[in-house]
Amino acid sequence: ESLREGKEMETIKRQLRYQLQDTKAPFIVFWLIILGVNAGMYLSNSNLRGSVGVSYNTLINVAGSNIIAIAIFIVVSSMEMYYECFPAAVGFSSSRKDFYIGAVIYNLVLALSMAVIQGICLKLDGYIIKLMGREPLYDFLIFDLKQDNIFYIILILCMVFLVFGAVFNLLGALLYRF
Repeated sequence: ESLREGKEMETIKRQLRYQLQDTKAPFIVFWLIILGVNAGMYLSNSNLRGSVGVSYNTLINVAGSNIIAIAIFIVVSSMEMYYECFPAAVGFSSSRKDFYIGAVIYNLVLALSMAVIQGICLKLDGYIIKLMGREPLYDFLIFDLKQDNIFYIILILCMVFLVFGAVFNLLGALLYRF
């Protein structure tokens, strides 16, 4: 019994290492592009009278526009998992159960890492916009970015990204199956 559990755990670890290694480079490139675009948007906002990013009247939030890009990354990652990682996992002698357990862990790691980086970006956004002499938009979605604790923001973002990833994981599994 414990030998079988040890073997299952080893296949889950191997599959998870493969998934994380497979996603590491796209994840880094994604965030480098997002941070570069954000820097460009900050520059544009400092030089223009209008506003670039999420704005309401004269209030600006640049980092808030990252949410859509993150959602697209999660969708692509969820779909790609079944077309690339699932066949590899089967090649690693993983069972479907092991693959799904690994997929849940992978989605948790992805959602948490996205939430941490985006939470930091959202908290820093107000300071950067104030340094430019503009007025930041603090009331963003369900957050009060001026008052809310960064851990609260990260927790809520992680849950949202996790639910979003779960839905598209289910859709990816259905598309792969049919």
